[in-house]
Amino acid sequence: MTNEESGDGDGLFYLPGGKIVPKKILEKSMKFSENLHSYLDKFSSEDNTEPLPQSVGHFLEERINKFLEKETNVEKLKIKKALMDWFIKWEEVDTAVDDLKNQSVLSWGEYIDFELDGYESEPILEGGYSKLVQFLVKSLEGKTRFHLNQKVSKIKWNDELASVITENDDIFHADFVIIAVSLGVLKETHNRLFEPNLPHHKIEIIEKMGFGVMNKIFLGFDDIFWDTDNPGIQLVMTDLKEGEDDLSQTWQNHIAGFDGVSGQPKVLCGWICGKPASFIETLPEEDVKQTLWSLLKHYVGATVPCPTFCRVSQWGTNANFRGSYSYRPPVCDETSIGPWTLATPVLNKEGRTRLFFAGEASDTEHYGTVTGAMTAGCREGARVVQIMKGAEVGAGRE
Repeated sequence: MTNEESGDGDGLFYLPGGKIVPKKILEKSMKFSENLHSYLDKFSSEDNTEPLPQSVGHFLEERINKFLEKETNVEKLKIKKALMDWFIKWEEVDTAVDDLKNQSVLSWGEYIDFELDGYESEPILEGGYSKLVQFLVKSLEGKTRFHLNQKVSKIKWNDELASVITENDDIFHADFVIIAVSLGVLKETHNRLFEPNLPHHKIEIIEKMGFGVMNKIFLGFDDIFWDTDNPGIQLVMTDLKEGEDDLSQTWQNHIAGFDGVSGQPKVLCGWICGKPASFIETLPEEDVKQTLWSLLKHYVGATVPCPTFCRVSQWGTNANFRGSYSYRPPVCDETSIGPWTLATPVLNKEGRTRLFFAGEASDTEHYGTVTGAMTAGCREGARVVQIMKGAEVGAGRE
């Protein structure tokens, strides 16, 4: 297999039966979808004069339909339609939204891609994110105290000091409390975690912001059957039946594609979002492995070896996350609320700043990323330092 066969996409684009998508069709479709992606950014510009689309999904649906209407060849139309479905799956994976009609156009444009000179995309940490955690812990040794394995059950915040109570009935008193749990956990616990309940504006943004499920599926192999110079396998599903909605039979059709895994040359990572992503968390990993093996054989060829192992992330059912990352629905724009609302500190009854909110969902420009989570943590840490120095600052829109 050669890189030239895949056009401008990542890896090879397979049709059922092991065929490769014709280069010209792929290039034209990919150029169109890339332009769509970029065009959405302009709606957040101050110079924009076009009416704001109802949602990302509505905008894409309208433009894609016009693109497909121009194709008169039945076979080419079938391939182009499947490529647009592939494009939508990847956009859903990127945003963790199960329907792009729930994605705000304004938030799309406010997001800023990570950029670093010398890198075409985000650099990958050698050794994974655990190395970052180890670095941060080491840098704080001797400067602070860690209380590990202490799950918080209650935060009493409206007295002279805040009281943080754990499930082990340990109590920690503090002037300031920074809450950096996921938005999914806040959605599930805010009405019992905080005493008294949070102010209305805070509850409103917690409940209206979206927090979706995106899962990764790792497949290991003894033998590599993909192009190691361009390690991606994209599935262009031209043979799906309209109207099939039984996830027990069709969840695999929602796989957005497979990527190579950095540092693990014999592993592929599949991506899936929304209800199908939640559904696979209920399945035995052996069943997932067998289903995806059949899927790969259907598209790549009968010689695809059986995976040696399968691992499925469990972001939806994990009680410490309850999802993968945040997104902003259009309903938030209607009332001018968003990550900046979540980032606004909460004052106690004496007017002292008491609760601070971090986490990726509180970052406007890098939501859904580790970068956003770290930026938000630094933001709130700096806010606490300023207050301790006697320089209280408002949250504003950050």
